[in-house]
Amino acid sequence: MGAASQAEVTFEGLEQFEDWTITLEDLETEDVVELSQGDTLSLAIRSVQAKAVGAPASLAAPKAKADGHRFELVLTPVIGVNTQPDPSLPEQITLAQNYPNPFNPGTNILFEVPRAGRVSLEVFNLMGQKVAQLVDEQKPAGRYEVTFDASALSSGVYVYRLTTGGQQLTRKMTLIK
Repeated sequence: MGAASQAEVTFEGLEQFEDWTITLEDLETEDVVELSQGDTLSLAIRSVQAKAVGAPASLAAPKAKADGHRFELVLTPVIGVNTQPDPSLPEQITLAQNYPNPFNPGTNILFEVPRAGRVSLEVFNLMGQKVAQLVDEQKPAGRYEVTFDASALSSGVYVYRLTTGGQQLTRKMTLIK
C-alpha cells in the first residue's frame, strides 16, 4: 500500500436542495455522511500500489465498484414535504398603529412585509416635510418593530408611511410634550 494524503472538500450551494437529503457514501468503507450547506469533510486518500504475486483471482477484491470511483453523492427527496406557506410569515403588508399613542418622546411602530424587498419607513409633519427616515433598506419577509425617538421634535400630529412592493400604508401619531 502507498502513502495516505488528505483532501478537504467543502459543500456549497446545497441550500437550493432544501427538499432533498444529500449524502456522501464512501464505497470503500461503506461510511455514509449526511451533508449540509458549508460542511467541510476531510478525506484520507490512499494511493494503492499492488504487486501481483499469484494468479489475479487470489487478490482480495475491494468493496468499491468496478468502474474505480470511491465516493458517491446521493440525493434523496424528503417524503412528506410541507408545501404550505409558512404560517409565521405575514400574508400581506401591514402597518400597525404606533404604541403608545399619544407618546413622549418615544413610540414603537410595527410593520409586516410578506416578501423580501426594499422597505422604507418615513415620518412626516402635517406640512408634508420629512422629519425622519426610520428604515430604508432591503428586508426579508417578516415582522419588524422600530422605535421612533421624537425628542427633537415639537408637539403635534405626525404621519408615518411604509412603502414596499409598490404599496404605501400611512398612519397618524400624536407627540405630546
